[in-house]
Amino acid sequence: MIDLIRYLCIWRANRSQGCISAYPAVQISRILGTIISEHMGNKEARHWRKTLKRWKNFCTRDQKEVKYYDLPSASNAPWPVEVSIVAHTSKRIYGLGEPLIWELKLFGECARHSFFLESILPAMEMAGYTSISEFNRGNSLWGHFDITDVYCAHGHTWEPVVQNGQLDTTYEPSPSQWIEGLSEKKGNHIYNRLIWATPFDLDNVSKAYQEQSQNTVSLRQGPNMEYLLNAFVNRCMNLGAMSKGHAADLIDILSQEVVGVLDEAMSQSKQLPHPNSALNAAPAHMPGSWTGYQVFGPIPGIIIPFLKIASILHLGNYTHFGCGTFYLE
Repeated sequence: MIDLIRYLCIWRANRSQGCISAYPAVQISRILGTIISEHMGNKEARHWRKTLKRWKNFCTRDQKEVKYYDLPSASNAPWPVEVSIVAHTSKRIYGLGEPLIWELKLFGECARHSFFLESILPAMEMAGYTSISEFNRGNSLWGHFDITDVYCAHGHTWEPVVQNGQLDTTYEPSPSQWIEGLSEKKGNHIYNRLIWATPFDLDNVSKAYQEQSQNTVSLRQGPNMEYLLNAFVNRCMNLGAMSKGHAADLIDILSQEVVGVLDEAMSQSKQLPHPNSALNAAPAHMPGSWTGYQVFGPIPGIIIPFLKIASILHLGNYTHFGCGTFYLE
């Protein structure tokens, strides 16, 4: 079992015009991480400040000068806990009352509602009313927004944690409720297209995959289905170890029955032709390497549940910034 709590956060600008970067996850990570570190006990704060130093070469004052390699490296996320930040809106300018919608995912040992309530939510509140000097340019959104709503995922549904600015203090999510009911089949829809919702970078699984496969994969052409499922297994193993506190077998994470189904899905993935991909290099100031979509032809139904879980867990590098998530059509 992978421990995970998903929060959907809605901030609304409380000024006539509020600006944020074109890839909000980067600024959200940096600002919330800094505020959290400043309000922790000495021992925890040292740990946070150590990881936050990974930002030292990152230029934020002039986005035109930001380079891909200036972001904290893929293996060194700037938070000391496993978190993914995914912006669902990508506009840069927000008018009065317009929502910035983003998702926060807490994995492993930090998948605790108490961590959200005691550290993250207060940091969000402070970022909403405090000017951030580093980003305090004209019309900045930072210091000028309200947290109007927060929801928590329970399977396919989102349950309210904050509504109209009011916190439900009785709500207690579990780190396993995110997956309840997700594997249930809904209709016989046929999927054939995978659209990357955020940039992706799958280099961290390329060597392991190529050791198992006779076929080399050009990531510029796009990963094939077998490659994606291997990336999913790699992510499950990493997250499972975080949830259990030690290395674990895949059977311990997914159950023997699910692993058996996954083996069959892997077998069927090898029969699929390489997808037709329309991929473009991600902009230099964003984490990740590629954006776009891939057309596989009809994807076998046995593969679909694993892809849907993979899209929630994220694949590849820079998952802290929301990279490696997608949706199916």
